[in-house]
Amino acid sequence: MNLIEVSKKAVKSLSVLSLALVLFSCGSADSSLKISDGTEFKPKDYYPNFSWNTTPMYYQFSDFNRELKPEEVKFISDRTEFLTIAKSHAFKMTGDVVISAKDEYRAFKKAKPDVKVLYYFNSFVAWPFTRYNKDLTPENLDKVPDLK
Repeated sequence: MNLIEVSKKAVKSLSVLSLALVLFSCGSADSSLKISDGTEFKPKDYYPNFSWNTTPMYYQFSDFNRELKPEEVKFISDRTEFLTIAKSHAFKMTGDVVISAKDEYRAFKKAKPDVKVLYYFNSFVAWPFTRYNKDLTPENLDKVPDLK
């Protein structure tokens, strides 16, 4: 079997599995959020809203050069209650993504006070966009081998 045949078979299998999951979840009369041990999951106030009745819309964005324009904040706020600001957002504009993330957080909270905002901080790769990583350079890691 060549790679294309394997890929087609995988897509068919995933399609059947997806259809089965959709049918199973739609057919369930129980709309509570049950955990595998049978207990009910009780979301905290700071969790995003969730319902099986509609598919939640989630936004993640980053523009290395600038913060969002007010009309972009409004566009996103009108469509979601849950978003993520990615690691390098507005780095070129502010020189500090922590400041950029705080600016965007305030803009979204002003537009939609109940919005849930995450800041995506990659802990696998030490990107140079945050002040937290300024010492995580090859030269500094050589000085502190425990960080490797």
